Amino acid sequence: MPETNDTDFSWREYVRRNNDELVATYGNLAHRVLTLTYRNFEGKVPVPVNLDETDRLMAASCKEVFEEVDDSLTAAS
Repeated sequence: MPETNDTDFSWREYVRRNNDELVATYGNLAHRVLTLTYRNFEGKVPVPVNLDETDRLMAASCKEVFEEVDDSLTAAS
């Protein structure tokens, strides 16, 4: 049956997927954001201006997620 691959767990595959899919993807995102900031904003994060309620909610949500990721990474080390 095609479902057998879903149940075939191995630690080697777990580590590979963690490194290839999670760590590499997160690192790539961080690199792209830092490169964009360096090139377009003189290496400084721009101060948001004239945000509407939707923008403020999105910014608050992003901050919350980044704090959760930071807490998780700190706890893992």
